Amino acid sequence: MRRFAILIFCIFLFSVAFSDENVKISIGSEKKIKVLIIPFNNEANKKIYKNSSLYREILFRSFYSFIGFIPSLDVPDDDVLRNINLGSALVEKFAEEKNVDIIIYGNYHLEGERKEPEVVYNLKVWDSSKKTNIIDLKYKTSTGREIFDTIDEMMSKVLTSALNISADSATIVFENFNIGKEQYELFVNNKKIDTITNTDYNYKLRIVPDVDYVVQLKRKRDNGEALHSVIRLQKYQIISIGYTGYGKVQVNSIAYKDNLKKYSLFLNDKEVVEGQLISNLQAGLKYTLSVKNDRQEEVFREDFYLRDAEVKVVNPCEKDYSPWHFKALTLDRNFLTLGIDYFPWRYFWVGIGAGASYASVGSNSLFFLSPFVEAGYYFMGDMAYDLRIGAGVVGRVNIFMPEDVGKSMDFSVGNYSPNAGIFVQLEWRFIVLRPVAYLVFGKEDIFFSYGLGIGFRL
Repeated sequence: MRRFAILIFCIFLFSVAFSDENVKISIGSEKKIKVLIIPFNNEANKKIYKNSSLYREILFRSFYSFIGFIPSLDVPDDDVLRNINLGSALVEKFAEEKNVDIIIYGNYHLEGERKEPEVVYNLKVWDSSKKTNIIDLKYKTSTGREIFDTIDEMMSKVLTSALNISADSATIVFENFNIGKEQYELFVNNKKIDTITNTDYNYKLRIVPDVDYVVQLKRKRDNGEALHSVIRLQKYQIISIGYTGYGKVQVNSIAYKDNLKKYSLFLNDKEVVEGQLISNLQAGLKYTLSVKNDRQEEVFREDFYLRDAEVKVVNPCEKDYSPWHFKALTLDRNFLTLGIDYFPWRYFWVGIGAGASYASVGSNSLFFLSPFVEAGYYFMGDMAYDLRIGAGVVGRVNIFMPEDVGKSMDFSVGNYSPNAGIFVQLEWRFIVLRPVAYLVFGKEDIFFSYGLGIGFRL
């Protein structure tokens, strides 16, 4: 019985050791195979065959666009591969230095007639584990459509004999991109395929069946991910992938509107309302937001291009007002007052200016100059209304000078009288009526004064 227990224990230990070895093998098998696809050396007579480099590019693009995106392989980006110049004598040393498993390389030349030559490809595949070329074959083809069949044959040989991957394939067709003026970068398994710049874009990608491929579409302007999808297809299956971008429009309340009037808002002739967030609008298109009053007069219009994933904020207003306004008044204790007002807010303004006047006192003539600053507030209406009523405060300094001194504007001679006042301002469109009362600080006493300004503000 004791011997039987020892035997069972030994079998258990052996099974655990065997199981652990299987785990190690499984983990090791997930390691990607490092593969280089080297553009073939062009050995054609370039004086005779001037376009011979074209067949180098056709072969490289065909191999890279399929083998380069297989998830189980570690293949550098195409721009890295294009910069590798490798001769047959240097393959083994290069593979050891770069720790590469498989190198696909070779050369080609053209022969026959100049107008319709034949291409002879010498395909070679180096296997570092065997330290030899496991494929060394010659393929001859015409330069017509037959060349693509020949390349497929070459690629099938590499897949099955060198990479132990089935030559069967499925196809992803990238098409139907409604992107307007947007630009996107297309990635498959974290490798860039192309930059998509127009709606007519079309690209076919062969993939290995029953293997996951990660497809990403990123906006070029902000690197934002517009599409992320994991694709797994069955043998010979074809799938189409396209993209349509969408954005949103936020329509804010109408500024400077007359509350006695009714307004209608339209986005591309479709009625919307103030404060509405409009979603699922196709990006890449031009949109127009317009505002019409109750007489169907267009009082606001903004044209804009909606970008993918954008939230476009539109601030409609009845009129496009400048914050700066010029005013001119008379009879407000001056013959003429000129000033400039600034509106930091639709109901509030600050202003500066100066008034001037002329008077005779007995046998003397005096010249008056009155620089001022003011601040006012509309408590009824604002610049969008025809009728507006506001009030404010004003501070000014009256400078009295004899006529001859006033004409020369010599301020060193004269009497100064500070004023502080309040005013009510009534406006109808550009006409201004402004009653004002001042507290005048004279040299000897303090007294009240008043005026009634009439003028305009533009």
